[in-house]
Amino acid sequence: MSKVVSDFQTMVWQIIGYKRFQKIFEQQIPLTEADEATISAMVKNLAAQHLTPDEVEKGLADVHREAIHGNRITLWAGENPHSYVAGLWRSDELAKVNGKCAEGISIRSFT
Repeated sequence: MSKVVSDFQTMVWQIIGYKRFQKIFEQQIPLTEADEATISAMVKNLAAQHLTPDEVEKGLADVHREAIHGNRITLWAGENPHSYVAGLWRSDELAKVNGKCAEGISIRSFT
């Protein structure tokens, strides 16, 4: 099996939480362990932690979904200053992105 085909078999959700522009949360979950509905619920619950029950009821923790040309699924929820974003990545893409981040930015994980 080619490397490209095997990399598509190892898809990973990366969830990142922000307080304004500061990263406050990061977790990676293999696609084999969580489907889109599970990740969507997780993103909503994370965002809701920073809102009042009234704000949650008004939909401020609702999850939004975008699929860019069918190549990337992105889910996000929350209101400034707290927001959470989940993206579905191939494992090789994620390694490249994290490698670039590691060169100049310290990544803190709160998993």
